[in-house]
Amino acid sequence: MESFSTSISSLEKKVIQLIEMHSQSQKENKSLKASNQQLLVDKENQENKITQLSEQLKTLKLAQSLAGSGDQDTRQVKVKINEYIKEIDKCLALLNN
Repeated sequence: MESFSTSISSLEKKVIQLIEMHSQSQKENKSLKASNQQLLVDKENQENKITQLSEQLKTLKLAQSLAGSGDQDTRQVKVKINEYIKEIDKCLALLNN
């Protein structure tokens, strides 16, 4: 009987220990999920910033090519502007239909 009591007592201690470990794991999991969510938000913000900077870079390149003195650069800019105008005209035509 003494051995049975000792076994039960040992089992109770182990169950209590497991419950504590489970509780600790749940807290850690919650913390990691919050951290993961924050990292996802930070990643999205960084991607948005990259997109904005890419657009600024395109604008700067266009401005530089417009300011360039070479005839080749000017011709390429005019061709690109004409392509944009044609694309806008197509869009307007589709909107009017």
